[in-house]
Amino acid sequence: MPGTDEVCIAPEQNREPEASCSGEPSTRREAKARKSRSSRAGLLFPVSRIERQLRRGQFAERFGASAPVYLAAVLQWVTHKAMDMAGKISKKNNQQCISPCHLQMSVKNSSVLKHLLGIPTPLPHARS
Repeated sequence: MPGTDEVCIAPEQNREPEASCSGEPSTRREAKARKSRSSRAGLLFPVSRIERQLRRGQFAERFGASAPVYLAAVLQWVTHKAMDMAGKISKKNNQQCISPCHLQMSVKNSSVLKHLLGIPTPLPHARS
């Protein structure tokens, strides 16, 4: 077009420009903060660290992108359940700190944790 000095002219819209003609990076890309996979999944356990351990352990040649997220969620749930029950036991004993015996008692009292951690349950004595 004769008479125009600018090369990149876009029609006016209600949104921010993604790139300027001078080659400067857009402001929208600079403001976007990086978000960890743990925070995207709403977890406290580190998804990236669990993925690294899965790769180093060579448990499988390949695994999906959601596998470390799922494993982190399961580990967080098991830890929360065990610590919650141990906290209740320590409160019941009028103690402020959770000791290892409180954790052991919480695992022994929970059938789900017993099953997950592979603690054998005693079979009832059969009378003949």
